[in-house]
Amino acid sequence: MSAYTCSSRTQCRRNGLFGTAVALSAMILGWSGVELASGAAEGATVLWGLLRLWLLPLLPCVLSVGLWAGLRFSGRAPGRLATALAIAGAGWGVVALNAVVRL
Repeated sequence: MSAYTCSSRTQCRRNGLFGTAVALSAMILGWSGVELASGAAEGATVLWGLLRLWLLPLLPCVLSVGLWAGLRFSGRAPGRLATALAIAGAGWGVVALNAVVRL
């Protein structure tokens, strides 16, 4: 187990929300990456497709996972802002996955 330690009940809930949002963002990135790889063309088209269809619309998800990595590396627990950003990134990822990548 590698969860953050809780200093209060609110902090435990915040940790859970943050972890769930980051896990959802990571699953969204994985799903869209597999879909991109399965329908990709060859050569430079693949790189352009990666940048245009995958990375840019899902940038908030990438930032959410990056925020988790930064907090994990520094050993800090997520605060209100980090939790809100992770939730916003996961929410945007759901919208982008449904609108751009087409489930």
